[in-house]
Amino acid sequence: MVKARHFWFGKSVSGDSDCAGFMITDNAGSFANIGSVPESKYQGFFINNGGRVFRVIESLELKGAVRELRNRFYAVERVRTSIAEKFFLPHHYDSLSYRLSKGSEFDVVLDCMEAYDMRRFGRYYSIHEKSGVIVVEFVKKTDYREDGSNDTEEFRMYLAIKTNGSFERLGEWVRREYQLDRSRNTSYERYVYRALRLNASKTVFAASFNESSAISHADYVFDNQGSLENEQKAHCNHFSSPTLALYAAETALHSLITKTGIYAGLPWFFQHWCRDSLVAAPAAGRMLWKRIVLSHLSMIGNEGRLPNVDGSGVGSGLGSSDAVGWLFLRAGQLYSENAFTKDEVRKITSVLGKSLQLQQKHYGRDNLVFSKRNESWMDTSYNDNGREGFPIEVQALTLAAYSFLWLLTKSGKAKERELAMAKKVRQKFWNGSYLNDLADDSTVRPNVFIAAYAYPQLLSKKEWEKCIDNVLPRLWLDWGGLSSIDKSHPLFQPNYTGEDNRSYHRGDSWFWVNNLAAIVMARINKNKYRSYIERIKAASVNDLLWKGAIGCCSELSSASQQRAEGCLNQAWSCSTLIELLRQGQR
Repeated sequence: MVKARHFWFGKSVSGDSDCAGFMITDNAGSFANIGSVPESKYQGFFINNGGRVFRVIESLELKGAVRELRNRFYAVERVRTSIAEKFFLPHHYDSLSYRLSKGSEFDVVLDCMEAYDMRRFGRYYSIHEKSGVIVVEFVKKTDYREDGSNDTEEFRMYLAIKTNGSFERLGEWVRREYQLDRSRNTSYERYVYRALRLNASKTVFAASFNESSAISHADYVFDNQGSLENEQKAHCNHFSSPTLALYAAETALHSLITKTGIYAGLPWFFQHWCRDSLVAAPAAGRMLWKRIVLSHLSMIGNEGRLPNVDGSGVGSGLGSSDAVGWLFLRAGQLYSENAFTKDEVRKITSVLGKSLQLQQKHYGRDNLVFSKRNESWMDTSYNDNGREGFPIEVQALTLAAYSFLWLLTKSGKAKERELAMAKKVRQKFWNGSYLNDLADDSTVRPNVFIAAYAYPQLLSKKEWEKCIDNVLPRLWLDWGGLSSIDKSHPLFQPNYTGEDNRSYHRGDSWFWVNNLAAIVMARINKNKYRSYIERIKAASVNDLLWKGAIGCCSELSSASQQRAEGCLNQAWSCSTLIELLRQGQR
């Protein structure tokens, strides 16, 4: 345990934390994910170059146990036995500022690599001085031992280090066994490069694929740290939230916003996932919410759906059966606030009508909408069919889209389609006690809460209460979450199993769904479900303030007990908590 302290508008709130880790970003795609010791290949300082993410620094090794973390939101301080560290990422400079309370020795350990690339060979470092700055040049080449070619240069990167102290070249390769990665059942062995030993109190690291840019950024940030910090402090202060929890959730979500959208999560979901972006959009502010909605209209393909990920890489090979439903749900919410111009409304109307026609053509099955294997938000399979068939939340989101089309057009055909589909969904899903998860699968899952959030008119309020009363005992976790499958189901896993997917959607508790469930219960019968709502809220706030990466919202937790697991800062965990906390203020 370490002491954690959050500083918020002249006040501070402290508590015990189960880790000494934190994450900060520069709002342009670069980030630092720092732990007390190196535990993962996803820790360190990373930069974004044209949509590609690269790890640069693995760790800064300083003696002394970590005793306290101080989260100032624009920067983080870490107090060791006899020295304090301060970490700061100025916006848009691909730079890390590292300051110590007194001049001390620390080692700079590097691992220049494109994220996800675990190749061992063909990595070359050299160190020189230029214009009063230490420059590390890194070259990645192919190697016949693991590539189809040999000695072909792939990229060249520069790390400029500006410091007020001295340095010593080390040049040692060090073998790591990353325990956090090992526990997640993913690759965990890596050789990293202990490049330098510095003795300083003030150091700036700036990375670039251009040597001059790296040096100029290091110089500028080193000379202007005070003003840059003040700018970011002022920027954080525009979140004038009435509570620490809401302020922290808003800044956590904001830290995931880049020049081009919202990262789904850090440290490894550094892509713009359509579904995640649209779930998160309302909490990101009306201007970005609208931009996300309008930009996604043009991404709809010739089958009427959105891609899973905007771009290539992780997740791009999967289809998405529900992202387009989230698009029109969010568009409808904005429309109710008169956020669109007449031309924008005309465009939305046209795209929505065409999308529904194409979805009906390619995925319509007797007034239901078909989803292929692993195309819902529960996009993994393990000894099951990956929810292939007719997921309840996909039907609800589609119903909401038809309802929105009718609102825009007052078309009798749109209303007819909506009513016919609603009737069919009730016939196939409502078993008299609760809604099935799939049309032909009565497994209890928390997706009924997503359905209630998207299309509450599917059931009467009395029926929704009956549904909740019957599913809650089978999903409820005493620490304040919901299991992602019935706890008595043979596929249920009580503990997070990492990358092998056994637990991912078969036990793990997802904070974004927990938050949506609390929002839904508050809408249906706030007094009746008050204890569940408050316990969900308390668990999500506990995760945000005291677990995982301090001040960040984790992706999920094991069912057995609350832990900060999965991705350390997940956009939809942040956004749905913001919505839940704001709802509680009304």
